[in-house]
Formats: sequence, C-alpha cells, structure tokens
Amino acid sequence: MHDNGTLGYTAPSANNPFNYLDGEYATSTDFQRHTVRAWALYQFPWGVSASASYFFGSGNRFSASIAATPYGKTGTNRLNLTNTGAAAGTITVPAGVVDRFDGPATITSGMVIPRNALHGLPLHKVDLRLTKDIPLPGRLKASFIGEVFNLFNHANYGSYSTSLSATNAATTALFGQPQQNIGNAYVPREGQLAFRLSF
Repeated sequence: MHDNGTLGYTAPSANNPFNYLDGEYATSTDFQRHTVRAWALYQFPWGVSASASYFFGSGNRFSASIAATPYGKTGTNRLNLTNTGAAAGTITVPAGVVDRFDGPATITSGMVIPRNALHGLPLHKVDLRLTKDIPLPGRLKASFIGEVFNLFNHANYGSYSTSLSATNAATTALFGQPQQNIGNAYVPREGQLAFRLSF
C-alpha cells in the first residue's frame, strides 16, 4: 500500500511540491507487512464449548515530523531548518527507536526525513469464549457465556510520539514512544458474562 499524501497550498504534506511524486511517494500509514488471524473452536462433553481467536499485526507506519516551521510553512514539517530557514542543529534519533525508523539515525541541517518512516510496535491479541449449553423442555435451550478479550493483557498501541526537534531534547527523547492515554491505546484485558435463551 503506497500513497503520495495530499497536495494543498495551506497545509501541504510535501516539502517539495515541485517534485511531488518522486519526492513524496511513501508507504501508507495503513500498511502492515504481516497480519495473522487464527480461530479455533472445541466442543467438550456436557454441552461445554471453548473458542479462541488470535490476532497479530506487525505494526503500522506513522508520519514523523520536525517541530519547526521553516519559512513559515504551515502544516507538518519534515525539513530540518530553523523557522527563519537558517541552518538547524543535528537531530539524533533515540537509540531505542533506530531499528523502527526508516530514516537516518542523525538528521543534519537541511535534511528531509522520509514520510511515514516510523514503525509502530507489533500488535498481539488473544480472545477466549466459554459457553455452557443447558437443554430445557421442548425446543428451549439456555446458554451461559463467558468472554475475555485481550486475555494476556498485551499492551497494544495505536499512537506514538512522532515529533523530533533540533532545539528541544525532551521532545526528541520521546520520539517513537507509545502514547499511553486511553484514546490512543487498544483496550486492556476485559471480560463479560452473558446469558442467552433460544427457542
């Protein structure tokens, strides 16, 4: 899955709109190189059944940016220059993120970091369901259901700190770290009980 962003005057995603296709073509943020989904069901005696599903995703891409507005450029920026367009300091990508970043480990003045260059961490999720069926007179059947989602409580994140800065070391130190607020993380382990009557 590839995309080339959106071209616009007030908030262009391209740093060089005159070389738009060659300069900005990138792997889409929707892309995951590997995805696995598996599902199994087993019926035990006495009306008991168990089913489990597993999901794995190798991690999406995220768009990194540099916290500056060279020449007053609006929108996000990936060009390492100061706000006035002067030379900026070198940015060193944190060592713990280098293996998940498709750009250079050091970004010198005047360099443009690639689009969608940050890889998210892999996603793992196991869901489990247990069902007990109880036959009732006639065609009635009662089912007691217990479900657990994200059984192993694996931390799965959908958002990361994506900003680098030549002037703020604290901003760069957070680069590539998961944002752990509830709105940006997938749900932790949770369960539910249910009762169903069929006839």
